[in-house]
Parts: sequence; structure tokens; C-alpha cells
Amino acid sequence: MKKITIMIIDDHTLIRETWSFLLGKNENFDVVAECGDGERAIELAREHDPKVLVEAAIDGPEIECAVLEGVDGGPPDASLPGQVVVAGDADFYDFEAKYLAGETHMIVPAPIPEAAIAEIRRLAAAAFDSISCEGLARVDFFYTPDGQILINEINTMPGMTPASGFPKMWEATGLPLPQLMDRIIATALLAPVLAVSGLDPVTTVVPAR
Repeated sequence: MKKITIMIIDDHTLIRETWSFLLGKNENFDVVAECGDGERAIELAREHDPKVLVEAAIDGPEIECAVLEGVDGGPPDASLPGQVVVAGDADFYDFEAKYLAGETHMIVPAPIPEAAIAEIRRLAAAAFDSISCEGLARVDFFYTPDGQILINEINTMPGMTPASGFPKMWEATGLPLPQLMDRIIATALLAPVLAVSGLDPVTTVVPAR
């Protein structure tokens, strides 16, 4: 199943195609002349799917934050956030930039003000709780030039390879990959017990080391 997103970028309209089932990642970006071509772009999108999402583009880097379910029914923990740096001349963080371009990398902690880092960690944990996430999740944000923090999406099964952002952010926060895996397994084993107890976690973050 292929979903189409049309994004308005100043005087341009962008069609973004997302392969939901096959890849789950963004690819095949096409820029359509200008906003006046929006109607044509929507009709083109409808050739692939009857549902079309139109959204405004956001100027600013993507900031990600890793979240873990709390220990013993406690509140979720949020890592230091990382900033995605897209490789080379790529205009968008698409499939090629994310997986095929060797220069794409993540800076942890993200090079933004300390107050913004604290707020992103707070919002990441709150987002985790708001949709009743379990185990782990990665919450993605945009940080605009004027300092706005905007939640982009919640990834409820983020990548867990050594090259993935999720373990990198936790390692920078003081939880290396082996201990991270132990933590995820421990909370998963405890889940049935917590379900019976009816515990309701509240939001917190772990301190950076």
C-alpha cells in the first residue's frame, strides 16, 4: 500500500510517496513547479491512493529522542536528543539519504540550547504516555529557527542496529547497547504483572551523565 503526501514548500509543492507496508520509509520525492500546480499534484497523488495528505513543510533540523518504558511501572525515561545531519546535497531526509548515503549521521546531544533539550525530553516522554506506548519508542521533532519545538511523529519500533539513532542516543545518555537490550527485555517480562496491578506511570526523564 502506497500513501502520498503533498507538502507545500514556500512556492513549491512536493509530492512525497511513502511505502507503508514494503519499506515504511520515505522515498521518491518529486517537486512540482509551484503552489499553483497544487490541484494537478493532488490529482496525480490520487492516481496512487484516494486519500491525500497536504501538509506545510517545516524549516529546521530534525531532532530525535529515544524513550524507554519505566522500570517497575515507573515513568518513562527519555534520552538525550540527537540531531540528524543529512548527507551531501540531499534536500530531504528520504530513503537514499537515510540508508544509502554514508555521510548522513547524528549528533548527540543535539546542538540546540539546554532549555530546548530539556523540553524535548519532557515532550518525548509525554508523547510516549499519551498514546500508551510500551517498551520503547522514538519521538521525532522539528526545531525551527525561531526556537519552536514541533512533534513530527512517534516511531513505536525504531531501528536497533549499532548504526541506528536509538541506541546511539541511549549510549550518549549513559546506557550502552547491552544494558539497553537488558532494560527492554526486563520491562517486557514485567508487563503482565503491571497490567494486573493497574499501575499508572507518570512522566519523568533520566539525568544525563
